[in-house]
Amino acid sequence: MLRLQATLGELYKNKKFDSIIELLEKEPRLVNNLEIANLLAVSYRKVGDYLRSRSLFERILNVSAHPGITISYAMLLSEMKEYHLACNTLQSVLNSNPNNFDAQYNLALIYKELNQNTNALKAFEKALTLNQSYQGANVGYILTLISLELVDEALKHCEKLLEENTKYHFTLLTIKADILLKMFNLNDAKFLLEQLNSVYNNIDTKLKYAQLLSLEGNVKESNNILENLLQHYPTNLVIHNLLFDNLVTSVDRNPLKYYALVSKKTNDIDFLTDYFRKLIKLDECENALILINSKLDNSVEKSRLMVLKAVALRELGRLDESLAILSQTTLTNSYSDIAKYEKAITLMCANDFTSAYALIKEELLKIPSHKLITLEYACAKKLERKSPIDLTSEIMIESEVLPAELLKKLKVLLFEIHQSKKILMMQSIRGGNQTEGNLFHLDNPELKTVKQILLGKIESYCKAKAQTSNGIINGAWSIFMESSGRHVNHVHSNGTFSACFYVSIPDDCLKEGNGWFKCGGANISKHFHDQDDYYIKPVENSLVIFPSNLSHGTNEFISLQPRITLAFDFKQNSD
Repeated sequence: MLRLQATLGELYKNKKFDSIIELLEKEPRLVNNLEIANLLAVSYRKVGDYLRSRSLFERILNVSAHPGITISYAMLLSEMKEYHLACNTLQSVLNSNPNNFDAQYNLALIYKELNQNTNALKAFEKALTLNQSYQGANVGYILTLISLELVDEALKHCEKLLEENTKYHFTLLTIKADILLKMFNLNDAKFLLEQLNSVYNNIDTKLKYAQLLSLEGNVKESNNILENLLQHYPTNLVIHNLLFDNLVTSVDRNPLKYYALVSKKTNDIDFLTDYFRKLIKLDECENALILINSKLDNSVEKSRLMVLKAVALRELGRLDESLAILSQTTLTNSYSDIAKYEKAITLMCANDFTSAYALIKEELLKIPSHKLITLEYACAKKLERKSPIDLTSEIMIESEVLPAELLKKLKVLLFEIHQSKKILMMQSIRGGNQTEGNLFHLDNPELKTVKQILLGKIESYCKAKAQTSNGIINGAWSIFMESSGRHVNHVHSNGTFSACFYVSIPDDCLKEGNGWFKCGGANISKHFHDQDDYYIKPVENSLVIFPSNLSHGTNEFISLQPRITLAFDFKQNSD
């Protein structure tokens, strides 16, 4: 038995799980030993045979509720997406022994996976009181602080660990560089990344350096780094998306040229899906359709490509062909939710609002996502039914938000940022530019004061709605709109409530509709025409707060002076 256990231990150490399974299945009597049975259950889990793993774990736990085995079972449940049961299982271990580090740490990991960051932070904190040197707990704690936008605290904890000369120095330095980028501390981030790149040949640090160069406005040098990385990692989507953003920002006529080159040589489904979706979004549907058809025979996940084919056909106006694909019963996999969403849009384009509405309501019962709520609102209008979004009560407008002197300083600050051509990105804005990341992370006293005032307005908004104001501003950006600029309708998928503060508004906006806020019209397809049903005149020093799932945008703006706004998302705590 000792020799067998040594052999199994060596196989496990070398991650030869198939060999463990083969060996133990030949000798089923050995599984009567709880330790060996647990090893087999874990091996099943490692190779993805979840059903056999679960069955064996449950047999073991019926005999002995060993905490280590119970924790392994909980992690299997987590991988099977049975998060509620996994949390309860880990909590049962903690109820018996609150000082069980493994249970506390794995509970934190599940909360992080569920994006329940407040709970995750508490669990990581408890885990660190039990084992303050554990790498995973420290890294998880820092990353959770970042997710909660507590970047100052994240940086302090990171630097504290670096002073202790931990074994995972490189990991911490990489995280520190990421935090510095989020705080727009470009000089310190650049110095750190240059040091890391001189010592380590690491793709992550090179990508961060390319991102930094883009934020500095040095798009050409950023592209050089990314092009070099592409030679070694041709289907890496982070590289491609950074290149795409750089090319769009520099108004390149062919922002998808790197995608096009790589697509000829690969059948990587994630890469192709991203490429084809971008082609469709850029209204290159004929090209997308040709390329999708050329890849169908060689794809192991045809259903994903078939959904994209249906979307391309819809945008080409071939609605019957699109619906025929989206109605296939074979699309019963992890991509079926996306297929049903696209089918609802296609039904709306075909003016079959009754069928679309029934499908949307069915899907909303599963996952009440922002994009589905947008469809529900648009479809309800067409059917003249009452929607859960009541514009008259869901939108709040506040006037004279900032003291005059603070508003003046904010105008100067944002104008300088936009004129510097740094920390900018491309989004749904047309005829202007937009800052990257969370602007409130800038080390600026005026912005900190503005943030607190705006949070106070959010608190009043939540109180009026009898909802909690516990949450975070998880995104804040400024938009500099020039003449002929506009903001196409969109929703904010990362917030509960969103807001737009009017920093600098020219007198030309007094003219009806000129650069006005609009909402209610769904921008889901060029073959679905929806009217906006609410307009707000932008008034300097006023704030508009609205649900993030409300489709909104800005009318075309004509003026010799720019229109400057500060927008943000507020995410309520879900845990």
